[in-house]
Amino acid sequence: MEHTKGKWRVAELQEYNGLFMVKILCPNNNIVVQLTIPTWVGKEEILANAQLIAAAPNLLATCEVAVLALTHRPINPKDIEFIKQAIAEAKG
Repeated sequence: MEHTKGKWRVAELQEYNGLFMVKILCPNNNIVVQLTIPTWVGKEEILANAQLIAAAPNLLATCEVAVLALTHRPINPKDIEFIKQAIAEAKG
């Protein structure tokens, strides 16, 4: 099974009828994920969760790099920086 390739992004947040809808798009602007969540959850939390989902492909790649980096000595400083950047992106 393959996931949708490329950098995902949070595209929009709309509110209607007591619900927020947020879309996460891939590079060709197709919808990867569309979430519908009650507004009582809160806009900031919904956007933070959407950002974390959008970071999933990069986090997967980062985990793969981390496994390689941690199983080989010496650890490449560029791998550590790549891992830190992915964490920062996931946090928004």
